[in-house]
Amino acid sequence: MINKWADYLLAVKSNQPKLEEAFNNDFRMEMFQHPDSDSYSTQESGHGRKETRLSLAVDDLSILGDLVFEWPELKTLGIVAAVREVGGEPAKDIKVRYYISSAKLSSAKELLEATRSHWSIESQLHWQLDVSMREDDCRIRREQAGENMATIRHIAFNALKGETSFKAGMKRKQKRASRNNAYLSHVLAGLGVS
Repeated sequence: MINKWADYLLAVKSNQPKLEEAFNNDFRMEMFQHPDSDSYSTQESGHGRKETRLSLAVDDLSILGDLVFEWPELKTLGIVAAVREVGGEPAKDIKVRYYISSAKLSSAKELLEATRSHWSIESQLHWQLDVSMREDDCRIRREQAGENMATIRHIAFNALKGETSFKAGMKRKQKRASRNNAYLSHVLAGLGVS
């Protein structure tokens, strides 16, 4: 990933228990109010909800100990907390996410913006796959068949999205490719397949 002049920004999840434990042991909510820390907050309101997001970016990697060597070019640790009030009632819980990044995120604001844009892209892709390719309706569960179909759907989605000679939505492009072999060949040619 880094060899291709790109940086990573990864959410720390429970599938990396040692990394998650290091964050849990070191980060405290009080750090957002510490005058020396680089923290940032935003508030958004709409649809009867008010959401407050707090972020904190740290370039001191010492809390990870030897774990730092497992992540090439690691430069930034971050925490993002979200508090959501619905219908004017006080928030019941705080969602906290930890992040690691190979990018030198110079501020907590930059971290928050990077995480928000990442989730926006993810949400749009999943929404497109669900609406256009009906991914959520797929009931294939046998062995790796579900993962294989998801891969095929992603390839088809990218091929149709990259095809610009026919100005239409994804569903119309799918229908045209299924009914017109010349168009299907044109879409596949865009992938380098003939």
